[in-house]
Amino acid sequence: MRRHLPLAVWAGLGALWTHYLAPFLLLPLYLFLLLEAKNKARALLHFLPLLLFLPWMPALLGQLRGGMAMTAIRPDPVLALEPLYRLGNPDAFGLLLLGVVLYGAWRLRGRREGALVLLPFLGVLLWWAASLLLNTASLRYVGAFVPPMAAALGLAASALSRRTQALLLLALGVAYLGLLLRGEDRPGPPNEGFRRKAEILAALERRVGPFTVLGDERGRLISLRYYWRSESELRPVTPEDPKHPPFNRKGVLVLLQYPGWASEEQVLLQRLLDEAHARGELRVLDRGLVPLYLWEKQP
Repeated sequence: MRRHLPLAVWAGLGALWTHYLAPFLLLPLYLFLLLEAKNKARALLHFLPLLLFLPWMPALLGQLRGGMAMTAIRPDPVLALEPLYRLGNPDAFGLLLLGVVLYGAWRLRGRREGALVLLPFLGVLLWWAASLLLNTASLRYVGAFVPPMAAALGLAASALSRRTQALLLLALGVAYLGLLLRGEDRPGPPNEGFRRKAEILAALERRVGPFTVLGDERGRLISLRYYWRSESELRPVTPEDPKHPPFNRKGVLVLLQYPGWASEEQVLLQRLLDEAHARGELRVLDRGLVPLYLWEKQP
């Protein structure tokens, strides 16, 4: 990459346009490339294309400050090791891999490869540090850091002796075989029940006609729409909705709640739920991980 710095910069620009965690992945790498450059002033000129990302800065800041992650219950600094645990499950195996990385970095000390081994970990630590001020830390995003950490692990392993490499390969094989044998015990992805919710809402729509579904998280509304194509409206709750709930002609309103953080939308939806409950007009259509409620006005 030092020989093709412009290519590295343009590739990084594509990453910036793709995912908002890219700055944390790229900053350590670009700093390393800049420090390694013989002519630093000329190297800085190669980074000028990154200015093309400036028009997207408002969108980036809006994403970071949004309610999509829980700053109030920000994960501990051990989050920086979480991607490595994902490479090796269970945690004890992840710690073994961490030991390989640290030992490999020590074996490569004094060489630029030693710094390259540690750069991915600096990226994820920067991500965690940013969460002190912004909504960035959420466990579902650790996958973005797995590829560079896997590369760091491979680079560190190359510094081991042949015998140690053989023992590590044996340990990896045994661990992987163990994971396969106990695969049925491993938890699968969470099932938020949108297919069932779609069936419930389709039956309700046949009975009362089109209605509005209000939600407090846009992604869940998109997931519901994927399974339920209809004339009914699905949209995020707005400040006007608690004042004037958008019932249909038969007095029906559906509420989709995604518990987990105190976003403005969640507060607004909770007001609607509280009012419907106080009137005795609220019932649960589907509880699950993402509860679905029916507010039906009494005549």
